[in-house]
Amino acid sequence: MGAPFILVAVVIGIWALSRMGRMTPQQTRKFQRQLLGAAVTLFAFFMILHGNFLIGLPALAVGAGLLGFSHLLPSGLQTGPNKTQSAPPSPPAVRMDRAEALSVLGLGPEASADQIKAAHKRLQRANHPDTGGTNYLAGKINQARDVLLKS
Repeated sequence: MGAPFILVAVVIGIWALSRMGRMTPQQTRKFQRQLLGAAVTLFAFFMILHGNFLIGLPALAVGAGLLGFSHLLPSGLQTGPNKTQSAPPSPPAVRMDRAEALSVLGLGPEASADQIKAAHKRLQRANHPDTGGTNYLAGKINQARDVLLKS
């Protein structure tokens, strides 16, 4: 009876490792937390089905918290990330001048529109939130491009 469960665990482990190889570090941490939460939740259901509520119910609470269902738990049992954290700040609404925009994009004062677009693309590729950057940096880079292309 144990062999099919071990085979399923090995297949899921190989799938998870291959999927994590294509993720950013932030996506990998989230996926690992979800995978661990799913495993703990399945363990909890297995324990409850076999009548061991003393282990099953706390494990179910931990698994739910890891899966991101901490809003369903009583406030004293929340185990997931703090859901009240605010999003990273967006760039300030302060007007950026041409000199600062050139500095952000790493360009000289005689930069052409094509050079501005190329520098913007290069910096966004490295600093976009989807690739490990922050909303603040991506916003500043966009703001610098807009300032330079409008002037």
